[in-house]
Amino acid sequence: MQERDRWVLWVPLPPALGILFYFALSVEPPISLGLLGGAVSMALLVVMRRRGRVVALALALLAGGFLLAQWRTAQVAAPVLSRDLGAVRIDAVIERIEPQADGALRILLSRPHVAGLAAAGTPKRLRLRVRGGADMLAPGDRVRLRAHLAPPPRPVAPGAFDFARQAYFQGIGGVGFALSRVEKRASAARPGFWRQVHRLRLSVDHRIRAAVAGRAGAMASALLTGLRGGIPDADEEAMQTAGLAHLLAISGLHMGLVTAAAFFLVRALLAAIPALALRMDTRKVAAVLAWGVALGYLLLAGATYPTQRAFLMTSVVLFALLLDRQAISLRLVAFAALVVLVLAPEAVLSASFQMSFAAVVALVAAYERLGPHWAELSREAGPGRRLALYFLGVLVTTAVAEIAIAPFAAFHFNRLTTYGLLANLVAVPVMAFWVMPLGLLALVLMPFGLESVALVPMGWGTEIVLRTAEQVAALPGSSLHLAAFPPPALLLAALGGLWALIWRAPALRVLSLLPLALATALVARDRAPDMLIGRNGDLVAVLEPDGLYVSTLRRARFERSAWARHYGRVHIARWDRARGTAAPAAACDGAGCLLFPARQTAPALRIAVAKRPDALLDDCFRADLLIARLSVDAWCPHPKWLIDRRAIMEGGAHAIWLEGENVRIRTVAQATGRRPWAPWPHGRPAPTGPRDAAGDTERVQ
Repeated sequence: MQERDRWVLWVPLPPALGILFYFALSVEPPISLGLLGGAVSMALLVVMRRRGRVVALALALLAGGFLLAQWRTAQVAAPVLSRDLGAVRIDAVIERIEPQADGALRILLSRPHVAGLAAAGTPKRLRLRVRGGADMLAPGDRVRLRAHLAPPPRPVAPGAFDFARQAYFQGIGGVGFALSRVEKRASAARPGFWRQVHRLRLSVDHRIRAAVAGRAGAMASALLTGLRGGIPDADEEAMQTAGLAHLLAISGLHMGLVTAAAFFLVRALLAAIPALALRMDTRKVAAVLAWGVALGYLLLAGATYPTQRAFLMTSVVLFALLLDRQAISLRLVAFAALVVLVLAPEAVLSASFQMSFAAVVALVAAYERLGPHWAELSREAGPGRRLALYFLGVLVTTAVAEIAIAPFAAFHFNRLTTYGLLANLVAVPVMAFWVMPLGLLALVLMPFGLESVALVPMGWGTEIVLRTAEQVAALPGSSLHLAAFPPPALLLAALGGLWALIWRAPALRVLSLLPLALATALVARDRAPDMLIGRNGDLVAVLEPDGLYVSTLRRARFERSAWARHYGRVHIARWDRARGTAAPAAACDGAGCLLFPARQTAPALRIAVAKRPDALLDDCFRADLLIARLSVDAWCPHPKWLIDRRAIMEGGAHAIWLEGENVRIRTVAQATGRRPWAPWPHGRPAPTGPRDAAGDTERVQ
């Protein structure tokens, strides 16, 4: 009976599972499948008796999530480039501009006209990187330029981050970089609402950078506008390593600080006017005006998923204050999650959504239990004790949040921070009492041209946060690098955490150990591939326990670093210069290489990497596994497994497991399936099974 009121907290879970099931499919399901599932679940809901209706309701919600994902995919459908177009001339309207740390700009173009491309096959939006000659541009301007244009890149390895899927739901069907100066043709007389918002964000960013130079200004702009592109990579890396990355992502902390500052400022001003203070409820007036400030901050910050969640929760809290009710509860979190899933079902796949809600659920659940004890400690406490309790609260909050987001940080970013408590103990008070209040004051003073009064000291505060991140990141063992693990393990860990946090009874909470144990077992039995081939065939790598050994250090820098991060390998070296018992042995010449991975079990397979056609004269008659950067004809008789240029172009990056005398191969095309955001460019991908005696390849499903 004591758990009856907790059942409602599980309502967002079935829709989220339905959405995840939709995205896990390898082919796009027909809409009839979703409708059939919804109809069956609704019929069960009608005919089931009282106890069975809970199961029927869960099935209906799951089917609803599946249908939501299908509908969203159809809603955002737009053409996606199927091939690299090379240099083309583009005429389009600027929708968004984001300055980058190196002085370049990232621009989002809408309604593009691409030379040589039919209107029916032209993407809805393009994202380009521009250098120089774009200082006077603004959202709404119509521009013309020459650019290198290509499809959104596929994942760098099976199971890695899928930028193509993210781009699809943003309406981006092509990416590239400018080859000429951007020629401004006209300015929009009446830019739409969102373009006006982006113009405002850009204007605020420029004024912040003018008042506060360097990295401190870049961080100040990120906190107020959500434009993070100007933060140098080294500073962003230090913030992540120190466990302070959450301070850069505008979420509950920032929204709460801005709203609270506005609330107390308005209430103090009203209290200073006796005629008003005696005739109205200043708390409710302050709540209404603070909600307006929160809405403005939501728009200025770009309305990201964490900001949407924070705004929804803030709105409910302020509405409850108007009704004289307490609102901060897990029900509020469940409501916010449900709203975000309805508006953007794809959000459930994003790291920001997962980590944001994980932290908030854990914090609300923790303070539900700690609240009475905390109130007892705070009662009649003096200034010294209150200060001590504040820092204790920062420690408890940081510890709870770090534990809650740890599985998601390990899954998405392949690292765990070890000194997050220390860094947050310094950075969070600086943000709460110095940086964010001054940021809000700067926005208030900006229409009068007086923003420097607040921005300059705000920059001092952001510099303290950045220096704290640098010093903590420089400590020995400041982060642990972890290899990627299977998505089902993350799902089980999340379910176990929810089970432990939602139920009150200890006997029920202890059952959370079962999914957590299963998740641990899945992580333990998962094995990283032994070899990787890049999506363009320019890079081949051997994964050994002590590092990543690659064919070249000149090309594919992004893929190389992404592989090292994804598989938890810090050390990177060329395989023909490797030393040590854990390194692969390689015999190379100008035509190619023979590889002998250290992890390969006996009997060893003969693995050849051919760079030039003359290497095939030997490899086609002696190699068991042949990797070739060129197309290989069917006459190549001996290799049982052949991965040539055609296979790489069609299948994308390849992961290879060496299992005794057998080889298991998985491609990005197999991992992503044939979905609207991942079309197969040249028909069905090349098969990856062993070849028969005639040189044909068996299809392995």
